Amino acid sequence: LAWVDGTSGDLLFSWANLEQASKLSGWVPSKVLPSPSQLNSSPDIAVDAAGRIIVVYAVPLNENRGVYLVQSTDNGLSWSPYVQIFDGVASKWDKVDAPKITISGEGGLHVLFTRQSIKNDQLVGMYYSQSQDGGVSWNAPQVISESSVSWSDIVSYGEQTIHMLWQEDNGLVVANLSQVSQDGGASWGKVLDVTDVGEMVSPVTLATNGDGQLSFIQLNVEKPASGAGDDTLKLYDWKWDGISWNPETSREI
Repeated sequence: LAWVDGTSGDLLFSWANLEQASKLSGWVPSKVLPSPSQLNSSPDIAVDAAGRIIVVYAVPLNENRGVYLVQSTDNGLSWSPYVQIFDGVASKWDKVDAPKITISGEGGLHVLFTRQSIKNDQLVGMYYSQSQDGGVSWNAPQVISESSVSWSDIVSYGEQTIHMLWQEDNGLVVANLSQVSQDGGASWGKVLDVTDVGEMVSPVTLATNGDGQLSFIQLNVEKPASGAGDDTLKLYDWKWDGISWNPETSREI
């Protein structure tokens, strides 16, 4: 687990064995991870087959803003110096946040992150970058969306399949979208609709078994068809069949 201390701004890490995770005593004492700032945000974790732990995080604002990476090869006892994946200052971004990371079967690191606005007239979007040398060097960021992105995730399965998903608001509708690469991020297929478009941002998440079985989960507040009565909260589940997304179940909560 990696998180940000709400008082100090430090980026913290701890771990527990699954059977002990419900007990405070089951977690090792938290460790402060290397960062150039006390303004840290949105850590995400990936672990490779050799047990290397990689944490990406953002410094969203101010002079060190950007996306960073640290890693540990001894189960979190010690950590590498931070590496800057993306320099928000040099790129003249007002705010950068929400990095997500996955490790493909051949060892490539793949990261998504978002450009966010402080004022309504500032540019927004979502970008992708990859590293093939363990995180030392990174490709120039590739723009994936130029709309306001409220949620995103990226997963890998097989040797070279990379699947990214995101929710964007283009000012007219809110769409849940996905895009797949079969060659380790070198090229990407067409953008697919996961769900129907909506009028507002909704809570969503991705569930996966790590082997290509994906479920996209969404909560929607819906008004009664008759126009009278209480709103309902519905949970929807879409399954990935390797080609497209299909509605699996829906139920009222």
